[in-house]
Amino acid sequence: MKRDGIPDGQEDKNNNGIWEYDLKEINPLKADSDGDGVNDNVDNCPTLANSGQEPWFCSL
Repeated sequence: MKRDGIPDGQEDKNNNGIWEYDLKEINPLKADSDGDGVNDNVDNCPTLANSGQEPWFCSL
């Protein structure tokens, strides 16, 4: 984890240096990748908008 608060494995899962949304990687330059109002570093589903943070929502 660097200073952005996002675990490194979530930023670039395949270590190619490119942020890829389809791999559900988190963009370190954008605090809220899915636009649900919850910052990526605390969002339980950072690539799916779920402002209520329901735990079951990520499995849909």
